[in-house]
Amino acid sequence: MKTMRSFTLLLIQFFIVVMPLSACSAKPKQTTQASWTTHYNSVEEMTNASDEIIITKVVSQSLELRVDMVFTISELEVVERIKSSTNNGSTLSVLQTGGKKGDFETYPIEDVLMLSKGKTYLLFLEKTDEGHYLLMGGYQGVATIQSGKVVFPDNEAFTQNKLDRLTLDQVKQAIKLMLNK
Repeated sequence: MKTMRSFTLLLIQFFIVVMPLSACSAKPKQTTQASWTTHYNSVEEMTNASDEIIITKVVSQSLELRVDMVFTISELEVVERIKSSTNNGSTLSVLQTGGKKGDFETYPIEDVLMLSKGKTYLLFLEKTDEGHYLLMGGYQGVATIQSGKVVFPDNEAFTQNKLDRLTLDQVKQAIKLMLNK
């Protein structure tokens, strides 16, 4: 009987102490879902369709409210042009869905790497009629540069990704070969 009472008290303590603590754990990452109108099966296909392919560093970011959605505008400094009409050292802006401005918050689109100030990226971009740029294929057109290697956030973004985890020099050479085909 004493054992049953101890077990009952232990069970009550579990529900009083542990269960509320589990409810206080970190919130899951909230995202917005999207269906992409353009999806590329290969890096070659995306390379040929891109208006700009650049190595760039994010120098600043701002938020813009359009109707009831918040967008992040990243100002980029072109570090190196691979396929581009802009010069090294010039700036351009990339528009991405997501951010918080005042009472309005729009979650980033699921699977899209949001650009971060101070980081360096390899970007495949398309120019809009408004003058800013968008990532090609939504989530497909961005790769980080980590320890001299190009890393795409989702290696399954393409049925054939020949560039993921190569050195930056190898990637530049491969893109130039794709462009000369």
